Amino acid sequence: MAECDREFEMNRANTQGYVTCVGNALETYADALDRRVVDLPQPLRGVSAFIREAARRVRASRMVSEARAAVGTAIREVLKVIALLRADEPTAARIQVRLGNRIEAALQSVENRLAKAGGL
Repeated sequence: MAECDREFEMNRANTQGYVTCVGNALETYADALDRRVVDLPQPLRGVSAFIREAARRVRASRMVSEARAAVGTAIREVLKVIALLRADEPTAARIQVRLGNRIEAALQSVENRLAKAGGL
């Protein structure tokens, strides 16, 4: 994301290039989660699919608002997984919830940057 932000700062008129870069960064993040899938708790193992779908939708978006909506959908899906973790085993789920919260925070950071890029 930092590289996307740097490129966008140099050419603020290129919002489509920025959105494409963000989509690629999301894809990279999903790949990183997939490489750690064995280490992830069972409920979090499917989260990369939500992020990958968001990446696809972000790259296909024509406006920053569409990209934000795609990331927002992924955030909501991750929050559902976190809620399930909490409900299943509240005591054992603390570490899993923290990991889920980190994933949600990363997606929220992307959404915030898109909002800033869109001038909202």
